Amino acid sequence: MIFAVSSIAVSVLIGASAVLVGLWGRRHAAQLVPSTLPADERARRERVLRRGAWACQIVGALFAVAGVLTTLW
Repeated sequence: MIFAVSSIAVSVLIGASAVLVGLWGRRHAAQLVPSTLPADERARRERVLRRGAWACQIVGALFAVAGVLTTLW
């Protein structure tokens, strides 16, 4: 039983961490792109960072849900 609880806790912790990193990445994508790049390249890299942050949020949520579901099954 203790293994099940620790498995849920670890899965949820890793999933929540990934979601938080994704949220931070989406909010700060503009600051993470170097300002020395041309405007079109800056915009492209910003979109790429936002897309990666969105993927990080999705994977984090799926990881947390999968950890809980596999433990309950």
